[in-house]
Amino acid sequence: MRDAYGQRVWSLADYAFLETPEAPATAHPALWRHARLNTLHGLFKVTERIYQVRGFRYLERHVRRGR
Repeated sequence: MRDAYGQRVWSLADYAFLETPEAPATAHPALWRHARLNTLHGLFKVTERIYQVRGFRYLERHVRRGR
Protein backbone atom coordinates (compact mmCIF):
# COMPACT_ATOMS: atom_id res chain seq x y z
CA MET A 1 0.00 0.00 0.00
CA ARG A 2 1.12 3.52 -0.73
CA ASP A 3 0.14 6.87 0.71
CA ALA A 4 -1.04 9.93 -1.22
CA TYR A 5 2.61 10.81 -1.99
CA GLY A 6 3.41 7.39 -3.43
CA GLN A 7 5.50 6.28 -0.45
CA ARG A 8 5.18 2.66 0.62
CA VAL A 9 3.45 2.49 3.99
CA TRP A 10 2.64 -1.22 4.23
CA SER A 11 3.79 -4.39 2.51
CA LEU A 12 3.47 -8.12 3.09
CA ALA A 13 7.18 -8.36 2.26
CA ASP A 14 7.87 -6.94 5.73
CA TYR A 15 6.42 -10.15 7.17
CA ALA A 16 8.49 -12.59 5.09
CA PHE A 17 10.24 -13.75 8.27
CA LEU A 18 6.98 -15.53 9.19
CA GLU A 19 7.44 -17.97 6.30
CA THR A 20 9.46 -20.20 8.62
CA PRO A 21 6.99 -22.73 10.07
CA GLU A 22 8.89 -23.29 13.31
CA ALA A 23 8.82 -20.56 15.94
CA PRO A 24 12.22 -19.24 16.99
CA ALA A 25 13.25 -19.71 20.62
CA THR A 26 12.35 -16.07 21.31
CA ALA A 27 8.68 -16.47 20.29
CA HIS A 28 5.81 -18.42 21.82
CA PRO A 29 4.79 -21.16 19.34
CA ALA A 30 1.06 -20.34 19.57
CA LEU A 31 1.68 -16.65 18.88
CA TRP A 32 3.96 -17.54 15.98
CA ARG A 33 1.25 -19.75 14.47
CA HIS A 34 -1.35 -17.03 14.95
CA ALA A 35 0.88 -14.45 13.25
CA ARG A 36 1.42 -16.82 10.33
CA LEU A 37 -2.33 -17.36 9.96
CA ASN A 38 -2.84 -13.59 9.88
CA THR A 39 -0.66 -13.34 6.77
CA LEU A 40 -3.07 -15.48 4.74
CA HIS A 41 -5.04 -13.36 2.27
CA GLY A 42 -7.56 -14.00 -0.44
CA LEU A 43 -11.11 -15.22 -0.93
CA PHE A 44 -12.08 -18.23 1.19
CA LYS A 45 -15.25 -20.32 1.03
CA VAL A 46 -16.63 -20.70 4.57
CA THR A 47 -19.80 -22.68 3.78
CA GLU A 48 -22.14 -22.97 0.82
CA ARG A 49 -22.85 -19.40 -0.43
CA ILE A 50 -20.77 -17.79 2.37
CA TYR A 51 -17.31 -16.42 1.56
CA GLN A 52 -14.69 -14.55 3.55
CA VAL A 53 -12.29 -11.93 2.19
CA ARG A 54 -9.11 -11.67 4.27
CA GLY A 55 -5.99 -9.56 4.14
CA PHE A 56 -4.73 -6.29 2.74
CA ARG A 57 -7.17 -3.42 3.32
CA TYR A 58 -10.10 -5.63 4.31
CA LEU A 59 -9.00 -7.26 7.51
CA GLU A 60 -11.99 -9.54 7.40
CA ARG A 61 -15.24 -9.28 5.52
CA HIS A 62 -17.98 -11.84 4.96
CA VAL A 63 -19.97 -12.01 1.73
CA ARG A 64 -23.21 -13.90 1.22
CA ARG A 65 -23.84 -15.05 -2.31
CA GLY A 66 -27.42 -14.65 -3.58
CA ARG A 67 -29.36 -17.27 -5.45
